[in-house]
Amino acid sequence: MGYDIGFHAIDKKDVDSAIAYVSGKNDILDYLEKAGEVAKSRYIANAWGLASMKITEDFNSNLYIWGRPFFVTDNENTESIIKKYISANEVEANEIAKSQIKLLVSDESKFKVPDTSKMPSSDDFKHNASWKLNLFKSAFSAIKNDEKTIKDPNGNEHDPYSLFLTDFHLSLIDSIAYSSPTWMTRGHVWPSLLLADVAGNVDFFEPSSIFTKAIKDELTELRFDEDASIRQNYRLGGVVAPKNLDLFKNTITENYDKMLEKAKKEDWEEYLELALKKINECIDYCINNDLYFVESSDIYSAPMGIIS
Repeated sequence: MGYDIGFHAIDKKDVDSAIAYVSGKNDILDYLEKAGEVAKSRYIANAWGLASMKITEDFNSNLYIWGRPFFVTDNENTESIIKKYISANEVEANEIAKSQIKLLVSDESKFKVPDTSKMPSSDDFKHNASWKLNLFKSAFSAIKNDEKTIKDPNGNEHDPYSLFLTDFHLSLIDSIAYSSPTWMTRGHVWPSLLLADVAGNVDFFEPSSIFTKAIKDELTELRFDEDASIRQNYRLGGVVAPKNLDLFKNTITENYDKMLEKAKKEDWEEYLELALKKINECIDYCINNDLYFVESSDIYSAPMGIIS
């Protein structure tokens, strides 16, 4: 099975709020309101992008649709366009998307207006953003109360301890990704792997367990995976904290030619160059907004039609 890779820009405050919710210390109503609105913007942006794929011969679908968050064709103002989508209502999201098409084709009569009549409701998006957190809230409570099983929304039973060990970190970032930007690609192109091949052991990648100390402090028997790279499908990889982002970016720059040279020998230089562009855009976004860079596999997937 291939790897569908995500590069996430994650706010630690959202992580801490979600973890506090799982452990029964707060609610996430404000977060879900935000997640529902951002998910609508994402749906609208993706609809416009998909409808516009044939509007011009040089439409770069691997960057505009299955690459950057939302639908962004503006190479000079990518970050500001992403932020506009995040804060937009439905009307504004449509206008932002149309502005991105205008950068490719100025004649609006050539635009293909997408059908968004089947867009899920805000409540549907909120449910999608929260059901995994609700499941782990039940799992947390079960472990604290020495209960052996819990049921998911489909009625399937799970051992709560095993569920935390295998699925918690991915589910945490999956839920938070509803309100945050993700760059997506496919293949063996996550930076912790790429840099290991050319730069050796770089120590700024940390395991995703750095996010979950508060859980480990309460569920002391849990022993989370301490790997700082993607090793299999449906897992998180390395995490880069804000304090290490400049070093991360410099290491990418210093080893850029080595990575491309290696890919050139295997005839995938152009593909890697685009993946590195996405990585660098995500790093820049994280640097400018004091966010964590997080690698994932299979949260977003072009073959499955799950677009960031």
